[in-house]
Amino acid sequence: MEKGKENPITEYTEITAVHEAGHCFAAYHFGVAIHCVGLGNTKLSKDVKLSEEQNCVLCMAGVAAEIVFFGKPVPQSASKDRHDCVKHFPGGLDNMEKYGRVDQYMEKAKRLIVQNHHIVNVIREKLRDEKCLCGEEVAFIVESARRET
Repeated sequence: MEKGKENPITEYTEITAVHEAGHCFAAYHFGVAIHCVGLGNTKLSKDVKLSEEQNCVLCMAGVAAEIVFFGKPVPQSASKDRHDCVKHFPGGLDNMEKYGRVDQYMEKAKRLIVQNHHIVNVIREKLRDEKCLCGEEVAFIVESARRET
């Protein structure tokens, strides 16, 4: 049986791989240890202290990747990631929106994804095909892709 027929790539798989690749690359970019990234979940080390901006960009990077790759976010992922972003901001969502920070962090996340599109794409492809990557694999993918540019 052909590999593609054994494990067909569904729309869900493709969207989820893009989303998690966005979070994964942002985490790597900010120096957060990645335990594993799978379709639907990225497990990160809690040991690294990030700034509010870094935390929120990391939270929004999955949705940012969806926008960069597909032109629009998946509504349910946008809502969850926005909620996760708010947890890192004193004063909650009302205060955050008042100062436009949600939009600022989304723009920064999109810039990060656009500037590193080729790397995020390689992570996406590997994750789509393998379904799960460990931190060492992510580091190898990112560093290999950086050398190719």
